[in-house]
Amino acid sequence: MKTSLIILATILFIVGIFLLAIRAFFSIKIPDLGFLDIDIICILIPVILIIFGAILFILGIRTTDMHIKHEEVTKKDEINEEALKMLDTRFAKGEITKEQYNDMKKELKK
Repeated sequence: MKTSLIILATILFIVGIFLLAIRAFFSIKIPDLGFLDIDIICILIPVILIIFGAILFILGIRTTDMHIKHEEVTKKDEINEEALKMLDTRFAKGEITKEQYNDMKKELKK
């Protein structure tokens, strides 16, 4: 979903710029084209596509950033759980004292 927003935004940018380029080409080829009612559509639609594309692009980047941050937090939690299990094992084997165990546990839970 996150990358699909960015892809859709890119497509909208390209289509909008392409339509504006076509309109500019016809303005150069036909100097007396003037400003017709259809000209509003020929300019307004690409501009709307570009603006909508920009909005989707920003939303796509924000959701991607939030997803990355969520993964980082999840990985950190998994590492802490694994470290606590190792600490419990070391204490159970008698490799560390109760004071060392409590100090290390406090440090890991920060």
